[in-house]
Amino acid sequence: MRACPNLAAWAAAFCMAGILHAASISGTITNPDRCAGVSAIRRGGSVTRLRIHEFKGRFDPQTGSFTIRGLEEDKYNLRVHLKGGGYLDGALMALPEDEASERKMTDEDRQQIKDFIANYPERFVDIIRPLRIEGNGDFARVLVEKIRHRDYHSGKKGDIVWRMEVWKFEELTGEWVRSQHGWFVLARERISDTGRHSMTHDKFRGLRWVFTPELAGFEIVGDKSITGVRYTIPEKIDMSMGKVPGSVAKQIKEDRERLKKKQEIEGLE
Repeated sequence: MRACPNLAAWAAAFCMAGILHAASISGTITNPDRCAGVSAIRRGGSVTRLRIHEFKGRFDPQTGSFTIRGLEEDKYNLRVHLKGGGYLDGALMALPEDEASERKMTDEDRQQIKDFIANYPERFVDIIRPLRIEGNGDFARVLVEKIRHRDYHSGKKGDIVWRMEVWKFEELTGEWVRSQHGWFVLARERISDTGRHSMTHDKFRGLRWVFTPELAGFEIVGDKSITGVRYTIPEKIDMSMGKVPGSVAKQIKEDRERLKKKQEIEGLE
């Protein structure tokens, strides 16, 4: 069967129109010697079936300038590819306008949120670690790392589940509580040496995957491009920003030692 020439021409024109009307994000990495490239990231799917759509940009290693083209109307975070391997991803932690407050967040507020997370009744996950807290005296967003290292029914012995999420908190009658709305997943990996949809233990051990709100919240409206983005890669990238080589293994070791001591104490009682 021959394709209809008019239909083919219409399809080509439609695709070309999409390209012409797509927008871009451009800017500069001020220390390009530490950067291997820049992309725009759009996350989709569900909590358990996370999909990360990456739009790679053009990066000039001499000047640090980058341009990411072909972006349709949507919200994006940026991803900086680090020299030596790994990612520095944007994590949206900015509060919406309807959560604005004149009350400033205090050290006591931050401690209450950390205490809440430390005592959070999570059945599946073994470790929950708050990395960064942003907000005011009424609302907050918290960057959280979650690790499951005990064996579980759908996994093999030694498998690990690793996640990075942003949680929403609200201050209600003097107490900070986690909201069941307004939270989302940034990264989800199953670490296993078996299975098609897993990351191997060797790759995960050496992985750097860290997060910062400074690279988040770029919204393309219509075909209007975003220009003038400037970002400096931090001199120090450590586990306070996310996953770095050895950071998960360190936490698992400490958690297993804690559980062992707890069992020994309970056995003496």
